[in-house]
Amino acid sequence: MKAREFLELAPHISKRPDLLRPLDQDLLFVLGHMRGYTSLISLILGSHPEICGHLECHIKYQQIFSRFRLQYSVSNQDGGLGGRYILDKCLHNGTRFPKHFTERNRCHFLFTVRQPAESLISIYKLRRRKLWAEPMEAAASYYCERMGRLVELSRQFPGSYYFCGESIIDDSEALLASLTRVLQLSTPLSSQYTVFEDAGKRGAGDYTENIRRGKILSSRSASTEEEISIPPRLLADAEDAYTRCLEAFMENLVPVLK
Repeated sequence: MKAREFLELAPHISKRPDLLRPLDQDLLFVLGHMRGYTSLISLILGSHPEICGHLECHIKYQQIFSRFRLQYSVSNQDGGLGGRYILDKCLHNGTRFPKHFTERNRCHFLFTVRQPAESLISIYKLRRRKLWAEPMEAAASYYCERMGRLVELSRQFPGSYYFCGESIIDDSEALLASLTRVLQLSTPLSSQYTVFEDAGKRGAGDYTENIRRGKILSSRSASTEEEISIPPRLLADAEDAYTRCLEAFMENLVPVLK
């Protein structure tokens, strides 16, 4: 272990030395993008007794003790590490899954993407609220780059599963039944989920009020209160990136919904 890595981990190890022991849980990664219903999906998964974790842990998985970091982070989220799976959602391109990590751990990957127009508007609102410059340009750049990275990951982990994010709203019953089967859970996933203490707070994914309802709402929370236009050039680029991503998914992955 590098000296810097040890210094970073030492305070955590002293608090939770029990997390250094080998644990039998599989690792479950939700690979998607911002404003793609990943917070809702992760809350539903994390509410199941066989799955612990519901937040993005922002771990790059390149260091020797990356699994310990994940166990420590999820234990702090949920107060324990029970069940069969430890979950992390990964929405940014800084996360890598090197061969040494996936060979040492039983990893499962769920890929999900949301259509570009609704995604760009939602990301735009998030970035505008943070006062970032050129929020629509930034939204489109992030979305297109993320689609490209998801294409690469689909080739890295062929045979994993994918679904379109909208299906959690439009076809929730079928999606949850299929995810229950894919993950081989002993009891069905539910459209009602635990409202964790951090749900709806900034820095914990979706911060809108809807996420604190504890159930899937019957309509999408797209942007109805104001008209937001997307420059045609940006929308065309995003649509092209989305199409190429879905084509890669269909080539490399298995659909959750048949």
